[in-house]
Amino acid sequence: MEKGFIRAAMAAIALASLAASPAYAERVELEPASPWNVNYADSSCELRRVYEHDGKQAFLYLRQHAPATGFELIAGSSDFEFLHHPTRIARRNSATQQAQVRVMWVPDSEATEIKSPLFLELGDGGRALATFGNLRPARPNDEQAESSEDERPEWNVESQIAREREITGFELNGVFDKDLYFKTGSLYGPMEAMRDCTVELVGHWGLDVDVQRKLSRRAKPLDMKVWARALQRRYPVNMVREGRQAALVTFLSISAEGQVTNCRVLNEYNEPEFEEVACQGLEDYGRFEPALDENGDPVESFYITTVQYRIG
Repeated sequence: MEKGFIRAAMAAIALASLAASPAYAERVELEPASPWNVNYADSSCELRRVYEHDGKQAFLYLRQHAPATGFELIAGSSDFEFLHHPTRIARRNSATQQAQVRVMWVPDSEATEIKSPLFLELGDGGRALATFGNLRPARPNDEQAESSEDERPEWNVESQIAREREITGFELNGVFDKDLYFKTGSLYGPMEAMRDCTVELVGHWGLDVDVQRKLSRRAKPLDMKVWARALQRRYPVNMVREGRQAALVTFLSISAEGQVTNCRVLNEYNEPEFEEVACQGLEDYGRFEPALDENGDPVESFYITTVQYRIG
């Protein structure tokens, strides 16, 4: 994959985070029960793998909606006991405390807390965690407090590939009654397959793949804080009453003039009320510096952002 290939931005607009408390749980090591499979869909590419331990199964999905280093991660099971309310938050006066959700890519030695986890109910009665992330090494807590994202070492294609090669597993804490350790093995091969798939997605959107590959500048959002405030004011009232939350991966078509010409939600597990409100808000308030082709001329392109609705 070329260094200059466009990477979609995954800018989270988060309203609030869940209260959490740490809890100890037995650690279960899950062996692969299937190879990594790439699911090619119209609006996403997804790595899927099933894992097993002592007759119990769990799954791990990594999903991308464009060429990117970030991804949507979904980990779930129908066999292990779930600790949370799907798509809801525990009320502040609830007697049930939420477990602290942490994730870690091995060989890292310190897990990262998921501040705003989203919990899903599966069709077969199982449960899953949905969150967003990447493979960059986690930083110690003190380093996170003292430095900004801009101060972290440069992350390029070579860094990404080296990281994929060194990964051996993924650990999930605080979602099920057991801490689950997925023996992933190296992710380089699976992520290479994912990259091939996401390149094809660009063509599905009616864009010239070669032009997008050679962009000298991606579409750049303007005044994103204004968008965030506008979206916060548009939280659907009935969803607040029901304690519903959402994480919407939205695809925006950006004209050569920097206008949002189309918006659609790419992930499927959110309530329609959230989708309507988020897209209307992004079309009303979204403003961009347009993408530039290799000659520096404005061209039509796209932008992908994750809008998260959370109740505090």
